[in-house]
Amino acid sequence: MAVTIRDVAALAGVSPATVSRTCNNNPAISAETREKVWQAIATLGYQVATPNPNATDMETGTAGGKGSDRKPQTIGIIMRPQAQKGYDNPFVTRSIRGISQEAMEQNYSTIVVSGETYEQMLEYVKKLTAQQKVQGFVFLYSALDDPLISYMHEKEIPFVVIGKASAYVNDTIYVDNDNLVAGQEAANYLISLGHKRIAFICDNISQIFAYERHAGFRLSMMQNGLEVPDDYLLYGISMPLEEDSSIAQLLRSDHRPTALIIVDDTVALATLQLCHEMGLKLPEDLSIITFNNSIMVKLANPPLTTIDVNSRQLGVEAASQLINLIEHPYMTATKIIVPHHLVERSSCQAPKE
Repeated sequence: MAVTIRDVAALAGVSPATVSRTCNNNPAISAETREKVWQAIATLGYQVATPNPNATDMETGTAGGKGSDRKPQTIGIIMRPQAQKGYDNPFVTRSIRGISQEAMEQNYSTIVVSGETYEQMLEYVKKLTAQQKVQGFVFLYSALDDPLISYMHEKEIPFVVIGKASAYVNDTIYVDNDNLVAGQEAANYLISLGHKRIAFICDNISQIFAYERHAGFRLSMMQNGLEVPDDYLLYGISMPLEEDSSIAQLLRSDHRPTALIIVDDTVALATLQLCHEMGLKLPEDLSIITFNNSIMVKLANPPLTTIDVNSRQLGVEAASQLINLIEHPYMTATKIIVPHHLVERSSCQAPKE
């Protein structure tokens, strides 16, 4: 039986795409990896074909371009490890829509990778890549110490991150908003209305985008000479909100804030419902500004002011960059910033006092 590129990849401990890039003298391949691949080629007696710049098969690692008659290839969409509630996040669904739209236009299919633990998802990713069912991945999140990112970097599997890269920054393509500026602009807007007592609420401050929006909020408050009491910073909010939740306790306190910046639409809507139950009226008693601009905040009562982060466009850009990387593995790691904008609605007004 003839030796295949997959046999070489298995012996060298790399992906078939890495073998292809090595054979084509890709400068992105490290000297150590190149040595392992050529040693495996020599051991197995693999016949290296002369590179064909117009080739479109797996042997050369290229994939053809938009409009080619090759078979559709597949990109994976990796969700943050969690339970099924991840699909309820409007940011996730709109980003997936953008990825799928761009992939379809470039003759790629998509597959969603999800699970409750990193370990579970890593095993699935290994299976997909070993069987060559997926050519690259888009991460819908960015997190510290991510074993999936480490695995793909080690195996030189093409991937793109939505959010600022937290590891291998110089080697990673990512698509993001300027979240620090977005957080700053949210606070500046409320301050321009006359608010001085502003609280910041998020479900997980360890997420890089949430951390940066928080930093922007703090920067704006500091620049305007405004204090932020410790109990105005609420992290780790769990759903659903209960009567004794930290948000409810804050809204019952004697020094209740006049405005809230809430990082997530779902938490914002739950907070709005809590306000209704507590007899607080928006925007008369409390102003709320959130992020993402999902359909839910448009239909809320009252509709919520929001920072629109263009989540669908983030998905489109991520898919475009990944497909470009798959088809042109020599490209450098680009950083794409998608603009955000403020959408004013009726959930914010000047405070009573």
